[in-house]
Amino acid sequence: MHRTWPAILLALISACTSVPQTESTVKVYNLRQGLLRLQADGQWSIYAEGDNFLHQDNGTCLAAGKTTPCMWFGVAFEFSANAETTNLTCNATFSEPTDVITPREVLAVKARRDISTLELRGRSGKVFWQGYNVADGTVNPNRIAVVCEHEGREILRYAFTITEQR
Repeated sequence: MHRTWPAILLALISACTSVPQTESTVKVYNLRQGLLRLQADGQWSIYAEGDNFLHQDNGTCLAAGKTTPCMWFGVAFEFSANAETTNLTCNATFSEPTDVITPREVLAVKARRDISTLELRGRSGKVFWQGYNVADGTVNPNRIAVVCEHEGREILRYAFTITEQR
């Protein structure tokens, strides 16, 4: 399965001493996920919410410089932050070997994990993170689990399962 990932992470921080936990400097809320489409006004919208889908082409994608039919999916959320720029480290794990591809290049072939750093701009806002799946004949369900952290604290978690039809 081929997909592009604009976000993903997993990390735990432990200390030998007991320190009071402080509020995180970024909060994510109103998380929605599902199949996406690009509207005429250039904005993304979720038209089918969920986390378990059969692969069905719902658009075209630019994958490693080539236009190809694909299935767009992703997450939408709102955030508030204490800084103008907030970096999230995100870790995606794949249940099946997965090619990680952007519109311009192939980042990894048959990967089981992808780590990315993503930037949230502004002290609040709305975000759409898009991914796409290009059918490659693999019919095993592929579960994509994503965990994003900021300053060692989990901020966001979501997962998708995509299965190609026989």
